[in-house]
Amino acid sequence: MQVSDFQSLNSGLPFTIDAATSYQFFLKTPVDAPLDKRIQATQQQLTSYLQEQLMTIAKTPTTLTRLESLTETEQQQTFGRLIREDEPLAPLALKMVRYDYQDLSEQLHDYQWLAFDQIIARQSTVDAVIAAQVYGYLTQRVFPKVKQVFIDEVQDYHASSLHLFKQLFPKAQFTVFGDQHQSLTPHKIQFSKLPAIFPNLKTQALRTSYRSSGAITALFSQLFPDLTDVHAVQPHDVQPTYLSATNDTDYLAQIQAQIEQLPTDQTLAIITPAGQFDERLLKLKDVHHLSTETTTLPESGAFTLPLTLAKGLEFDNVLLYDLINDYYTEPTVGRNRLYTAISRATHRLTLSALGTLPNALNA
Repeated sequence: MQVSDFQSLNSGLPFTIDAATSYQFFLKTPVDAPLDKRIQATQQQLTSYLQEQLMTIAKTPTTLTRLESLTETEQQQTFGRLIREDEPLAPLALKMVRYDYQDLSEQLHDYQWLAFDQIIARQSTVDAVIAAQVYGYLTQRVFPKVKQVFIDEVQDYHASSLHLFKQLFPKAQFTVFGDQHQSLTPHKIQFSKLPAIFPNLKTQALRTSYRSSGAITALFSQLFPDLTDVHAVQPHDVQPTYLSATNDTDYLAQIQAQIEQLPTDQTLAIITPAGQFDERLLKLKDVHHLSTETTTLPESGAFTLPLTLAKGLEFDNVLLYDLINDYYTEPTVGRNRLYTAISRATHRLTLSALGTLPNALNA
């Protein structure tokens, strides 16, 4: 490989990794090693180099000064919580710098330091033939031997993706699972279109709710005419409660009261509309604010999370926040979002809004 096979990584911040640096790390790898091993070794060296540089940046006076001047909103965006007064700043500074350079880190992770277009352009005819042979082998020898393909959450796929699967696995029997009413974004596959993709499709409607209590199941079942015959395995349990207010102060005070009444060994999931974080939530005390970057859920206490993160999860105690938001009234999939949010709760559910709750809930 030559220096033109490398390109710079730049996230718009002062620190960058230029092509020459990547090339120099590549030259340090064993010349007699296979090319893929040399590339992996270069990737490891670049990763270590990036982490060392970020640690250095985190210790600079400029970084520490910026950390101390972060607004509460910026603290939530960077750390998912507010900084405690007695908290050591060095670890937070490093976390802030890593957050700043997340885009650069992702570029590195995706091997964008390699100039793929340049490398491909220099490939010989022999290399191109080998690539074609591999593709031909997979499509002619491997994929046709696949007998079964299972697709879960099919409502989250585009029709074009399902057509591609059919082409890749021409002899496979497909089994698809999904819930049309849990499609949160428009333009995904409509179940009425599935027979056109899978001509021999046989359908089986599942009408048993195993997760939610009888009372919660009855609530989300009323949202769609085809769910009226759904029955719950769990006991009826307590009825969902409704919380509404005419001003921000009263609204947040009622939510805060629920947080303070929560037993110390339980969790309360406050599910919010997906999209921009609602800064009013910062006024709540003793609450963690989770995002799509969250990898683990708290074992106790209250926390907020968007519906897109809550989807597929379940919680004993759930409070649905801001149900009059346009997110839930969107004409195409708004009711799907409402249905999905309600069905995250297993035992206790509170539906809340700053104003009048949606008519669909018959509150």
